[in-house]
Amino acid sequence: MTEEEKGDKEASAPSRVDVGNLLDALPDTVLQVDRSGRIVARIAGPLVPPFRTGVSFKEVLSVGDAGVLRAATDRARESGCTQQLTVSTPSAEGTKHYDLRVRCFEGGNAVLVLQGVDSRVRLERRRGEFISRISHDLRTPLTTMLLMADLLRDASTEDERVEHLSVLRAEAQREQALIERLLRVGRLEAGAMRMTPVPTPLTPLLLAAVSSAAPEAADRGLRIDRELAPDLPLVLGDAAALQTAFAEMLTNAIRFTPRGGEVRVATTPSEGGICVQVRDTGIGIPAVDLPLVWEPYFRGSNVPVDSAAAAGVGLAIVRLTVEAVGGRVRIDSAEGRGTTVGAWLPAY
Repeated sequence: MTEEEKGDKEASAPSRVDVGNLLDALPDTVLQVDRSGRIVARIAGPLVPPFRTGVSFKEVLSVGDAGVLRAATDRARESGCTQQLTVSTPSAEGTKHYDLRVRCFEGGNAVLVLQGVDSRVRLERRRGEFISRISHDLRTPLTTMLLMADLLRDASTEDERVEHLSVLRAEAQREQALIERLLRVGRLEAGAMRMTPVPTPLTPLLLAAVSSAAPEAADRGLRIDRELAPDLPLVLGDAAALQTAFAEMLTNAIRFTPRGGEVRVATTPSEGGICVQVRDTGIGIPAVDLPLVWEPYFRGSNVPVDSAAAAGVGLAIVRLTVEAVGGRVRIDSAEGRGTTVGAWLPAY
């Protein structure tokens, strides 16, 4: 081989540096992870700050997401098949979301492929998940109503007819309430719900909301405590819309608080207005979910997949209603330690 041919061959052979640069240029991040969930090495793709070598996934993911990842890794290890899931991490720019693909190999180590998910894709996915959940939630009472109609037709005694009519009415009311919530959040999002802020006494609205929520709380073995400040000024708001928002705050607290827990409603004068707070001792919200809880159709990452409690519209109704009358909302929560939802309303 001539010197010129040797030079051509050497020039055409890929160097280690070239291969390294090529791997780093891949759009998806590829990580090697050991059995404990600790990142052993970044094999390819860009460096994603939270997912550094030596860091455990338990340190950068919520308890819920870490559990889902652990379960997916176990399934991948047992089946030999790739598992897919989505996880979230907090960052200076807000919550980041990633699709993960998990594949396990001999020795127990796993390879994870991370791909960033933008807000548009997240919203479309959330809408799709929401439609799937709501389709089930709408179909369930409808199925019961059809069954009760058949039983009612064949009932032979007055007691049977009364019982079947009672169930039929309850399921119809459940269906109506769900449809009304969906329509309400849609109108609020579109700015199509007409609200007229007028001087409104706040305490009667809260007492009415507590009264309507009390039966569900009792069924779940919960107590609703009240700390309502006396002689509050009027607030500027729409009475019917605000009462609905307060009911959503209470319902949200009740449905995510285990039996024997506590829900507390409090009012305090604050900054030229009144702050309404609903505190609970429930399951709490993972830190990565907090920036998203006010968005329509969002469902917390620590909510069981088969839970019927989270339609994903309650807190969106609260935020959109309160902001429509010039107020503002906030939420404080820690996973496993309960949640406080607050709504500030301007005084008249």
